[in-house]
Amino acid sequence: MENYDGFSEENLREIAKKKVVYRFAVRLHVSIFLIVNILLFFINMLTTPNYYWIIYPLFGWLIGIAEHITAYIIYAKGIYPNTKRGVIFHIIAYIFVNLLLYIIFFYNEVYYPQLILHIEVTNPNTWYQYPLVFWGAGLLIHIAVHVIFFRSKVDKEGIKKSKREKAIERELEKMKSKFKK
Repeated sequence: MENYDGFSEENLREIAKKKVVYRFAVRLHVSIFLIVNILLFFINMLTTPNYYWIIYPLFGWLIGIAEHITAYIIYAKGIYPNTKRGVIFHIIAYIFVNLLLYIIFFYNEVYYPQLILHIEVTNPNTWYQYPLVFWGAGLLIHIAVHVIFFRSKVDKEGIKKSKREKAIERELEKMKSKFKK
């Protein structure tokens, strides 16, 4: 049996199978997204042409599409460990959810009042900034934990280990010493 950089042909077949499934899922979700949102656009234009409510399902669903595409790219690129994957998913969700919140804010509190009510909005409520700031702080903490705790560094013996791996080794040594007594 041939070995491909540490992978057997059977392992490579499983990886290829999962990549095909992920790719199919992305294509399926994007196709359904496009079909449904085109249909919703026509329903919106026929029923309430003065209010574009289509932006809410469109951008809300776009968050899910972005996560599906991210999952495929992460798997296709072979990004490990899981903490790095978590940081990437967190960043993508942060970007797309805050984009949706800003669009809701702008459309409902700036654009729509000027369009329909013909009022000049001088100081709109900036509620969308709260999740932007506080979720951003959580995202920065998530990134810091990943960088500090899970990033590998070369130790004194020339072996590349993360703080987590080193902590596991120390704990393992403690456990072994208890069994020796």
